[in-house]
Amino acid sequence: MPIKIENKLTKDDFSTLVNSFQSHLIDSLVLFEGLQLDFIKITSLIMARKDSGYTLESEIFLKDPIGLMAWVGSKIDNEYLIAHSRRIKLQVNKPMLDVQEIENDIRACLELLEQVANYSCTWNDTLEDESFVLDSERLSKQLAFQEKRELMARRGEFVKPFATVHADGSKDAKKLGGDDLVPIYFDYDKWDLYGTKRVYRYLPRKFVMKLLKCNDANWVPEDQFGESEKEIIEDLVLRKYLKKTKVAGKTHYYGLNDKTRRHFLSMFRAKIKET
Repeated sequence: MPIKIENKLTKDDFSTLVNSFQSHLIDSLVLFEGLQLDFIKITSLIMARKDSGYTLESEIFLKDPIGLMAWVGSKIDNEYLIAHSRRIKLQVNKPMLDVQEIENDIRACLELLEQVANYSCTWNDTLEDESFVLDSERLSKQLAFQEKRELMARRGEFVKPFATVHADGSKDAKKLGGDDLVPIYFDYDKWDLYGTKRVYRYLPRKFVMKLLKCNDANWVPEDQFGESEKEIIEDLVLRKYLKKTKVAGKTHYYGLNDKTRRHFLSMFRAKIKET
């Protein structure tokens, strides 16, 4: 088939997954990040803890009216599907975290998503060479990532513009922040009880683009920045990452240093690589 979603998880992987939920290390996990083509969109397949059991959820949006046909023959029980002509909602609800049950459900869900994707390709007479693999390495990375996000929530840290969070490094902070925010090193927390000493602050991409314009040849006036942005700017000036001067009584910013400029650009490139 043109689109392949491979499930290479082992018995040990499923046991690890169950233990992570039972130990409350995680509340949810992305098993498949989704797919988007001109004629089909599949949202992420997310597993989440619900009371003493779990849910598996995803949605499929179709350009063509094939939703009532595309899933027929799958191993998913009808009670877990809501099918319309252009939309299929998958929602598996189980009362217990049973290893064998989870293994069967995840396999059936991934097979359903693959089946509908390929049915849609056939309907549109097109061949899409897409391949996705869920294996031990990917599961381990997803578990570690989700544990970090939930540790942040327990600390009261939330990723949003100008917020500060603890992270292991700039790449880790970038992954936690997603595509729309750029992390910059803010502080070192030697008293952190969780062992994550570095603190980063998240800057909106539009703000970073304005900072990148602050070079020796281009002085950007203060009134082009909002109050939250000015707080960051003054910190950058204090750290000597950025310069400021007054012209005719008006403050201007310029001379963003090369190290900070390279950091911002590397974060932009990281977004391109991840998409």
